[in-house]
Amino acid sequence: MNQKKLCSAALRGLLLAAGMLVAASGISTITRAGLGTTPISTVPLAFASVTGATFGTTTFFVNVFFVLLQWLLLGRRFRFSAFLQIPMVFVYGAFIDLTMALLAPFDPQAYAAQLAQSLLGNLVLAAGIVMQLHSRTLMQPGEALVLALTVRFQKPFGTLKIANDVVLVCLAALIGIAATGGL
Repeated sequence: MNQKKLCSAALRGLLLAAGMLVAASGISTITRAGLGTTPISTVPLAFASVTGATFGTTTFFVNVFFVLLQWLLLGRRFRFSAFLQIPMVFVYGAFIDLTMALLAPFDPQAYAAQLAQSLLGNLVLAAGIVMQLHSRTLMQPGEALVLALTVRFQKPFGTLKIANDVVLVCLAALIGIAATGGL
């Protein structure tokens, strides 16, 4: 690999890492607002509430499960390089724990403040996602799972993304009900 390609790869890696930190900040901001979280984060948050593990730790384990599901769905079409999602999501989980700790003082009580914090978190999350996409490196396991479902079942990505989000929210609700008797 020549120096120019190496430099380009390093810059893309830095953009991916920065995008993950920004996205984790967005998820933490949304979650700390107290109005809910993103659909992809509902299951990790439910497991964190039930087990006492950190939100970042449960995010890591749920995403490892998503990588394994990709492997099962795609079989021979699964690229070995997709296993790089596992160390990536380990770092992402650490970023979530870091940003959850840094944002702990932000605990809005009034609905207007909660809504404003949630909206800000969504903007920050969107910026992080754009950064990750522009890095042209790895996909987050949740989106890569939807892509694997698209390949396997020949259905539109958007349709399967919505179905995946609904399933995750329902699963998180079932975890909460089964473990605590409530949401």
